[in-house]
Amino acid sequence: MPTRSCIICRKKDEKSNLFRIISDNNIAILDKSQKINKRAVYLCKDIKCIEKAENSLKKGKLKVKIGINKDSFEVLLNDVKNELGE
Repeated sequence: MPTRSCIICRKKDEKSNLFRIISDNNIAILDKSQKINKRAVYLCKDIKCIEKAENSLKKGKLKVKIGINKDSFEVLLNDVKNELGE
């Protein structure tokens, strides 16, 4: 099984244990199937990493090299938090 790294904590894990986020016309999309043929970034399914991503994004310190609009990424992070039950 391929391993990927979380963009926040850099922990390596199997793809299936991470959220896969892609950019479609600069809009952040959660790739639940993990099969959409686009470049992606990965995020732990951990509330701490999601909150750190939100804080970094608000401070302008989160650099995502796949061209994601900041506002759409904030919305996606909020959706992901809700999915985790927060």
